[in-house]
This record gives sequence, C-alpha cells and structure tokens, in this order.
Amino acid sequence: ECCGASYSITNVEIVQKLSHDILAMARDAGADCIATACGMCQMNLDLRQEEIEQKYGEKFQLPVFYFTQLLGLAFGIEPGALGLQSLVVDPTRLLEEKGLCGAAVSAACGAEACAANCACQHDGMKR
Repeated sequence: ECCGASYSITNVEIVQKLSHDILAMARDAGADCIATACGMCQMNLDLRQEEIEQKYGEKFQLPVFYFTQLLGLAFGIEPGALGLQSLVVDPTRLLEEKGLCGAAVSAACGAEACAANCACQHDGMKR
C-alpha cells in the first residue's frame, strides 16, 4: 500500500487517510511494528502517527523502521548507531521485549552502567 507521499505537502488529508489505512491494517494483522523500504513511507507512518491517532480516535503506537535499521539490529549493531533515537514512536519497549535492548544486551555488550536501564542509553537511544 502507498502512504500517498507525493501529496505530503499539497493534500495532507490524503496522506493521513492512506497512512491510517496502513497503520490499521498492520494493527489488525497483529503487527507490533512496521518495516518500510520507502523513506517517505517511513517518515509519514512514524512522524504523522500521533496526528492520525488524534484525527481517527485510534491508538496505534507502532514503531516504524526503515528496513536497513532492522538489518542493522540483526547484525548486532547498537540501536543508537542505527538512528533509532530519531524515531517519533519510541521502539524501546518493543526492542526490550524482543531481547534487542535492555539488561541482557548490556551484559553482552559490556555496558555495565546500563544494567539497570536500557542498554541503548549508552549510545544515545532514548528510553
């Protein structure tokens, strides 16, 4: 599905509707996040998610990753080095649930200061 990125400036309502539909389909399918291969989709689904939630009276709270960020996590790159701190919908809880952030990761990476918190904080990841 398309988020309508070409209308991002000229007709925001189209982008909101199309992005809402994508978010709703993902939620209804049981997704806990969305991965995109289009930078504009990533931006619209992440950056506009709160305004879409307000407009449609629905809660999504779905982190939206660019596919290379997920590849980086799979290769063991620290979340902060992947720019995850720049996402509007904070992925920290999801990453902790999946064992990609938190005490287990901090023990593995040797970040002792992070043992009680999110391991990602040592490299700039917000909690």
